[in-house]
Amino acid sequence: RHARSQEVRKVDPADVVIVEGILVLHVPELRDMLNMKIYVDTDDDMRLGRRIQRDVQVRGRDVADVLAQYMRFVKPAFDQFVAPSRRYADVIIPWQRGDNIVAIDLITQHIRTKLQQHSLRRLYPNLEVIPSNYQIRGMHTIIRDASISKNDFVFYADRLNRLVVEAGLGLLPFREKTVTTPTGHAYVGVDFARKLCGVSIIRSGERRVHGVCAAHLLQRHQDRQDPGGASPRPAPQRPHKRHQHPSNMRVTLTPRPSREAAAGSRRQQRYGS
Repeated sequence: RHARSQEVRKVDPADVVIVEGILVLHVPELRDMLNMKIYVDTDDDMRLGRRIQRDVQVRGRDVADVLAQYMRFVKPAFDQFVAPSRRYADVIIPWQRGDNIVAIDLITQHIRTKLQQHSLRRLYPNLEVIPSNYQIRGMHTIIRDASISKNDFVFYADRLNRLVVEAGLGLLPFREKTVTTPTGHAYVGVDFARKLCGVSIIRSGERRVHGVCAAHLLQRHQDRQDPGGASPRPAPQRPHKRHQHPSNMRVTLTPRPSREAAAGSRRQQRYGS
């Protein structure tokens, strides 16, 4: 008897999970959880031949019953639910001969490339991860040490922030630029395609300000001329803090001695009275 089994089988997490079924792409909840959606396009005659062979050999039906069920239920359901779901597929594989080796190699290579990436890159394709080395691991070890001093922590934390800023600046769009060297030769280099603006977020990005400034790419707003010709706004002046002495402290001001008196005091200390 052909019926749905009541057995539930638990599948443990893995790097690659394959979900197979003719109605997988029809269900929106399943589509949202899939990273790669594949639709295998098979000829109608091949599908019908497979169904006749399976139902006759495995389920004990005759050919007439199989054809009647196919024309009454299977074919209309396929045209209504399965065939329209191909528009949600990322890759459509023609499977007329039953051995599309090129498509299988492309999918396999794509999966291998994803497995070699960082775990976060698999979920966020735009994320860039700085390759780790012994220098970076050493600085991570230092700042994670509970016995490290405050000065060393700040120094190595600033160094790591500077590496992050430099790596981020290297991903910005550049354009080709030709300059003349002091020897008169032309050098073809690059320049930023757009102007940069650095915004420091308190408690989050203020520690990276030193890294941006070290790259000599941050210009202060008050040093730039407004496009409309207006004068730049002067930087606000911080009020000077006046040191207040406690009421029980007495300050005595003594006049500065003249040059002759200072010279005579030095001679007296050297040669005596």
